Amino acid sequence: MSRGESLQVAVIGGGITGLAAALRLAEIAPGASVTLFESSSRWGGVLETIHVDGYAIDKSADMFTTKDTWAV
Repeated sequence: MSRGESLQVAVIGGGITGLAAALRLAEIAPGASVTLFESSSRWGGVLETIHVDGYAIDKSADMFTTKDTWAV
């Protein structure tokens, strides 16, 4: 890339990895144009906090295997 050209980056996916990548790009290349694309209506991927009956419930990716019966 020659001087005067601006860096344009597309990050695909607004889950935790995509958000972290976009943040890191902004940190190491502050002049870059970073565009983040997400297909769903919210950021965060599978990570989410919901509120049910006064309790906060954190939803996330599978944290253990369910194919082994002993793990369930």
